[in-house]
Amino acid sequence: MSSPPISAFVSYAKADQAKALEIAEALERRGFRCWIAPRDVRPGRAYGDEIIRGIESSSALVLVLSSASNTSGFVSREIERAVSKNKPIFTVRIEDVLPSPSLELFISSTQWIDAFSGRLGPQIDRLAQ
Repeated sequence: MSSPPISAFVSYAKADQAKALEIAEALERRGFRCWIAPRDVRPGRAYGDEIIRGIESSSALVLVLSSASNTSGFVSREIERAVSKNKPIFTVRIEDVLPSPSLELFISSTQWIDAFSGRLGPQIDRLAQ
């Protein structure tokens, strides 16, 4: 039996790992399979290769936007790669921050979901829709 297709690659800064995992698990409880590092990096494989594989095999990318992801060169590169591969980007702001110029270029035309106050559940329901 093959596993279901990957709905979303979850991009986040290391400082936000717990919140990113919470978002991925909430989406998975709603039936959307997620790819998230380091959980889905296959042992013995090159990390960069696995990131590209994760982006390519996902239908969309979920950006966990925070002050930490704003300054992460790695997150910027993941977003750029997703855009170059025509993946839709869904931004979940976990802090009241605006995107840095390197992220703004790629996400300024998309609607964001604000998840920095209150319960995460309703925001994940919006994301799932």
